[in-house]
Amino acid sequence: MQSPGVKRFLALLATGMIGACGGGGSTDGSSGGTGESAEIPGETDIVGSVAQMEKGDIILLPFSDGQATLSFSGSVSSAEYMLIVQSAEQSAGSTSVSLGDLGAPLTGLGKALENDTESDLQTEFEGILRAAEEELAVTDEEAMQPSIGKAIDASVSVGDRSTFRVLSSLTSTTAYKEASATAKCVNSRVALYADDAIDQNLPGVMERDDYETLCNQFQTGLDTTFSVLGDPPDINGDSAIKVYMTTQVNALGASGGGIVTGFFFAGDLLRRTGSNPASNEQEIVYVLAPDPNGVYGTKLSKEFTMGNLLTAVVPHEVQHLLSYYHHVIVNGGNSEATWLNEALSHQIEDNSGFGQENPSRAALYLQTPAESPVITSGSPDLSERGASYLFLRYLYEQAGSRGDAFLKSLVQSSSTGVDNIISSYGTDTAEFNEFAEFIRRWGVAIATTDASVTTDARYTYKARGKNGTTGHWHGVCLKCDADDGRATVLTGPTTAAYTAGGSITLKAGSSAFYTFSAVPDTVILNGAKGASLQGILVRTK
Repeated sequence: MQSPGVKRFLALLATGMIGACGGGGSTDGSSGGTGESAEIPGETDIVGSVAQMEKGDIILLPFSDGQATLSFSGSVSSAEYMLIVQSAEQSAGSTSVSLGDLGAPLTGLGKALENDTESDLQTEFEGILRAAEEELAVTDEEAMQPSIGKAIDASVSVGDRSTFRVLSSLTSTTAYKEASATAKCVNSRVALYADDAIDQNLPGVMERDDYETLCNQFQTGLDTTFSVLGDPPDINGDSAIKVYMTTQVNALGASGGGIVTGFFFAGDLLRRTGSNPASNEQEIVYVLAPDPNGVYGTKLSKEFTMGNLLTAVVPHEVQHLLSYYHHVIVNGGNSEATWLNEALSHQIEDNSGFGQENPSRAALYLQTPAESPVITSGSPDLSERGASYLFLRYLYEQAGSRGDAFLKSLVQSSSTGVDNIISSYGTDTAEFNEFAEFIRRWGVAIATTDASVTTDARYTYKARGKNGTTGHWHGVCLKCDADDGRATVLTGPTTAAYTAGGSITLKAGSSAFYTFSAVPDTVILNGAKGASLQGILVRTK
């Protein structure tokens, strides 16, 4: 461990407060006091006592027989701290922790997303689709035979007519409607079809240039998706990923009183049979149409639908397609755990350059972190998607140059859930190769990113940036104006101030964050014996 003097020198150097070659960087703490608040340490140390802590350092609080004790002996009056209490359980469930003199964290529903036109109906429907994947029978006779890596040929051309079957129920994968459609745009990755109802009943909403713009954006997103996760199958020999824009998706959402943005149905990769009658026997994803007057349900402006929803939903749903294809058809395993399946789809939105929908999910998680687990038993809701996305994004960044290979391994695997995470991450670093440590460091990153506590890359997210091709932000900002077309503002994780006694119920992979207005002598954490609980104290000032 570095001495306080060495750490302070490195922090000053990292922040430019010591000039090179005798340059004139100020070191007199002119911001007030000792200058401590102006320093952002470049290294976070794990120390054994509060007396040893400097800004950015952490203490690990292991639970023994369900109990952990934290002494604040040696704390200095100018110091401030944040306590993180976590569940590192690897399966869905909850456990309670009493926290000595600590009050329970703030609770309640996250505020509605600004300009939100999506509800949990989308997540509920995707849960049904993911559950159906586990029940679909896959035999050699039913699975379509793929032909990898061809280019689209003359068999798919602009103006081609086709008839597709589209799921017509939010609760059944055998109920469907047929609709005729026309290919509006074809490029080397995508064939974009639109159903006839758009031209007939939504006249003037979608012009030729709009379809071509979308088609090119879809290609941009899928070029990256396939370069990261691998080429798609080609089960029907036309080498196209079909994107079918249909008002039936709008109507599907309206039938549940909300909105379905789009979906992938695994039955399309299997043969059409009596038990799988809705199959189109090809790679296809379904998306809604702009509907500014609400003819088919919720009013959706063309600008918002094209700018926010459609470009994000295509790589998202194609990830689901690739995951099912590799996990079930190629490797003969089970479909991916839904929480990780969704996290991967949100992550690939980032990679593809269309991650504009992710900040709103992250904001919901940050509002209620203790109530938003990483691991869920069913389809994660919007805040839970924020949790699993932020967790996977953190691991992706920690993997460095192996990040893309990590994602590809997760998709092209027969393992699922936490087992898939651990085996695919594949680190040789002994201190960072298990789920509890992944959760621990991630929790610190949630607490310290954009909070001027540390710049240690092990415990923070990388600064977000803009994709040079799409112009959308990618990566994570936890305190910022998201600039996402939804007016989302992120303000860091909700914390509870130190007050009096209380307890908290944690779910698998969730974290509760506490700050101290007055430092107690001792804090005792009590949980169930055998539960995978852990605590971390961070010195924030």
